[in-house]
Amino acid sequence: DSQNTSAQVPKYFNFDRCYIRPNTSPQTIRRAFGLHSQYVDIVNSYIQDIHEGSDSNAIAGWNGLGNYNIINNHLEGAGENIMFGGATNRMPVPTSDVVIRGNHVIKPLHWRDGSRGYTATVKNLFELKHGARFTVEENIFENCWVSGQTGVAIVLKLGDYDVSDQNVTEDIMLRNNIIRHANGSIALQGPDYASNSPERLARPSPRVHKASARTN
Repeated sequence: DSQNTSAQVPKYFNFDRCYIRPNTSPQTIRRAFGLHSQYVDIVNSYIQDIHEGSDSNAIAGWNGLGNYNIINNHLEGAGENIMFGGATNRMPVPTSDVVIRGNHVIKPLHWRDGSRGYTATVKNLFELKHGARFTVEENIFENCWVSGQTGVAIVLKLGDYDVSDQNVTEDIMLRNNIIRHANGSIALQGPDYASNSPERLARPSPRVHKASARTN
């Protein structure tokens, strides 16, 4: 059975200066890191050419507790480069206490133009369907075009409420990020309309008066 208590969750991992990519560029890889865990650092690493199907990720998680530091990495993922949520969360709380800082979050343009013999279905650069106490700062979010979705760089919403009614998306702080070459910057959605959730909001952090981002 899937883990559903803290005692079952793997803990304490540090990934530093790792290089992760397929053996060959056209090879399809679903995910570089699946964070169903607690207390994990992914730092100073280079993740490249993760582009299988419509929901491939450099980093994703939906059934872990959090306390993650994702710092100073190069992250390529076709579906969502970084994503939390999107499948059943069996933990009693959403993924919490996450720092995402100083990363280059990018979709390479050859996924779009087919110059290497294939194209990839892309969605977003960063998406939350659940999470609490996220700090997202000093990152570059680059290249997001109309493909599997409408090309919005960052999506903050509540999702999967029908199977995980403990999910919230709240206390999300975005500051001093650059978003460039995207069809849209940030999209917010409050309730999970597909699951008829209550009017829970995807709420920004009360720790600052307003989130900040630069776009070009």
